[in-house]
Amino acid sequence: TVALLAALLTPPHVDLAVWTKRVAEEEEAGALEALTLQEAREAREALAWQLTVHSNSLWLLLSGAVPFCMVNSSRLSFLLDCATLAHSVPMNPGTCRYFLDCCFRGECPSWDGASLASLVALSINCDMVPQEDPLCAMLFLADAETKALASERLARSRAPLRQNEALQRWAEELGAALDACGRLLPSLPTPLPALPAEALPPLPSGPAPPPPLPQPQQPPAKPSLRETLRGAPEELCCSLDGRLLMDPVRTPQGYVFERASLVQALASTPGTCPVSGLPLSLEACQRDGAIRAQATRWVRQATQRQRG
Repeated sequence: TVALLAALLTPPHVDLAVWTKRVAEEEEAGALEALTLQEAREAREALAWQLTVHSNSLWLLLSGAVPFCMVNSSRLSFLLDCATLAHSVPMNPGTCRYFLDCCFRGECPSWDGASLASLVALSINCDMVPQEDPLCAMLFLADAETKALASERLARSRAPLRQNEALQRWAEELGAALDACGRLLPSLPTPLPALPAEALPPLPSGPAPPPPLPQPQQPPAKPSLRETLRGAPEELCCSLDGRLLMDPVRTPQGYVFERASLVQALASTPGTCPVSGLPLSLEACQRDGAIRAQATRWVRQATQRQRG
């Protein structure tokens, strides 16, 4: 559904001559009725207006679908489609923060530069500037290669970007440059210098033996944010595993757990609190937004100290 809406709302980046040629080709192919460029733009604007009326319900529905799209290969296309949709039907800041929270809840897979760039594009199109949120924390922890890839993918993204203050602020976060019109500049790789002919090795006289087949190796999994940051205050750590809280839930007895860790513990000992031994179900636990905000603030301060 989101892919279809994103495709329908993508602005047509063609001039009148190109569009007229396409209309003539469709008419020759027997199309019932080809739209003019102006009609296509008006249809897109009408669809965007209709969706804007129901934007809050639409984005809450998509936020609920986030957990199902974070664990498979469709994550990148889903986030790109959401960023494209946000260009025409933006979220309010509160809903955008909730969408980002859904993306980073639990033990998420490692975040690559392309996926981070899609979330940055989404934030830009929703006029959401960098603040104390998990996306900023993840960018602070990202290595130089990941941030460079995120900047490159953002500049070349198929999702259109709004020209606003949020674009400038996120460009500063990524260390990206803007042109005179305020658009992101892609960072092109520096070409290697050509070697002189005399520096090239001589060609072998006989046929070269085939090279040995490389052995496939699995890349090492990147540690999660909870595994990377150590030394958090005790009140910001899970009562079960002692690591930083990213998706905290509070039990009726007052214990605070990382939700994913509690789910695993309840799977081992159903209906029993892993700390107190009292009866407990996941449904009886409430997410603790205040602790999550404190943890996010601590992450930002800790990463600033590490980089300083």
